[in-house]
Amino acid sequence: MNEGDGNEKRAIIAIVLSLAVVWIWSSFIAPQQAPPQDLPVQVPVEQLAQADAPAAGATTDPATVAATDPAQPVPVAVPGIQATPDLPERLVQLRAEQWTGEWTSRGGVLRALELPNHNGPYTIGVIYKWIIAKVKGDDPGPYAPYSDGDQPERLLSQAAHLGMAGGMDSAFADGDYELVSSSATEAVFQRVTAGGLKITKRYTAGPEPYQGNLALSYENASQQTLRGRLWVGVADTLEGKYTRFSNFARPASVVDGDLEVEDDLDDLLEGPVRRAGAVSWLGIASRYFLLAMVPDQAGWGRHEAAAVGVDQGGVFLVADDVELAPGQSHELSLWIYAGPKAHQELTSLGHDLEKSIQWGFFGFFAKILYWLLVSIHGLVGNWGVAIIVLTLLVKGLFYPLTQKSFRSQQEMKTLQPLMNEMKEKYKDDREMQAQEQMRLFKEHGVNPMSGCLPMVIQMPIWFALYSTLLYSVDLYRSEFLVWQDLSSQDPFAVLPILVGVLMLAQQWMTPMTGVDPAQAKMFKLMPLIFIFIMFSLPSGLCLYITINSVLTIVQQWFIRKKYGGDLVPATGVADDASEQRLAKKEAKKKARKNK
Repeated sequence: MNEGDGNEKRAIIAIVLSLAVVWIWSSFIAPQQAPPQDLPVQVPVEQLAQADAPAAGATTDPATVAATDPAQPVPVAVPGIQATPDLPERLVQLRAEQWTGEWTSRGGVLRALELPNHNGPYTIGVIYKWIIAKVKGDDPGPYAPYSDGDQPERLLSQAAHLGMAGGMDSAFADGDYELVSSSATEAVFQRVTAGGLKITKRYTAGPEPYQGNLALSYENASQQTLRGRLWVGVADTLEGKYTRFSNFARPASVVDGDLEVEDDLDDLLEGPVRRAGAVSWLGIASRYFLLAMVPDQAGWGRHEAAAVGVDQGGVFLVADDVELAPGQSHELSLWIYAGPKAHQELTSLGHDLEKSIQWGFFGFFAKILYWLLVSIHGLVGNWGVAIIVLTLLVKGLFYPLTQKSFRSQQEMKTLQPLMNEMKEKYKDDREMQAQEQMRLFKEHGVNPMSGCLPMVIQMPIWFALYSTLLYSVDLYRSEFLVWQDLSSQDPFAVLPILVGVLMLAQQWMTPMTGVDPAQAKMFKLMPLIFIFIMFSLPSGLCLYITINSVLTIVQQWFIRKKYGGDLVPATGVADDASEQRLAKKEAKKKARKNK
């Protein structure tokens, strides 16, 4: 096997093994996303419900909640302050054009937030699992590749807390609020803590798409000066195990210009996580959707992420060392965005919202490819067709490099007889063998790395396109032929199997003569490995890889037909100069031994 082929084969093997590790992690270690559960019945605004008393052992009292976290200070009651007592829960329906949800007086928070104009993810019925169940004698029912896709997209669960607020001696816990006023798009809550801090929350769903506002007022209702911290935040249940491929929502924020995702609840259970730097926004984010709260006062507060109970985590904005004289108040307003992660829209809104999209290390190229994909879609009107056209453009762009790579490989093959002869002749002297090979390359004008260089140059584009297709909300539930969602895996397993077949065809077109037996076995397994990797990837990405493989085969056939007959394998033996160099080297060795 020549050195150029060896370098390229090793590079391909490294890429395949890396992809295999990613697939094994996401398929066998990371649990699958659970289908969305039905929402509880909403209570109309005109009939504000009074919920039953809290269950036995449950409490919303900040002192009790704080006692479970020794790192947090326990509130101190101020004499003469009439704190808001435990009250029956009152619910207010949120009904706006882009949002539905509910406000609750228990914590004075927003929860169960959904996007009625966006359907949630499908439950994917992979056909091979259905076939296995049939073979085992189970009754899986009729095959349904896509199901449960009629529920609205959910941004906050029924157990979420958007707009948690407190201050002074309180931990990250809220108590019961009084409902001051309400409508379908606005709700005002108010409470007085045992420490004398009066908190007022005004929620408003704005007329702009996916936008709203939370106005907070912290007022000293006591007769003495209050000193301590003020805070506001959002928390929700951390479902499943967060991976790059999952669509689980997690607390997220942009701190000092960097996206921070609290993906592991265990880390938060060990203690609060604090990050230095200005906070652009904080909220909850999934792969395709974002809920972000943006403080209207730049530099207000610092970042802190913490566990809230045993199964919830949240992110908070904390202002330290605040002093409020009797009757003095502190105002804070937070602009809210809750909607899809559409790059152009988020960029136009500002506040670093576009950084919620995880483009990856090659983000610069990914944004260019995304812009190109969107532009193509504007012309063809279908995302599947847009992916095919984008693949054609990328393949055409790199055709000269592919041609150069193949030409170099062919030139290396012409030197194979001489290289084999050198390896045999200098098998006991690897240094001499390497020197003679380099001389041979130089004399024939062949660069052994030129076959790998085009692949290395293209790798940033490949990974960037991978991120573009993986994180583009435009592909979410987009249809193409029999596929109803290009952002989810292929339930029919057509594209993964097709990729494996096409790889076999490429192997057939590229005989592995002179390849090390261990590497030959690896290459024979590559189509099977790729099939299993493709099962876990989005259909849109599989479509790109399939079309790319077809184009690669066509390119190989065309280039082989154009250049295959031009090059004649070199024959002969090593020249006299190499013989003389070897004799001199042996003489030097004998001279050193005699000394």
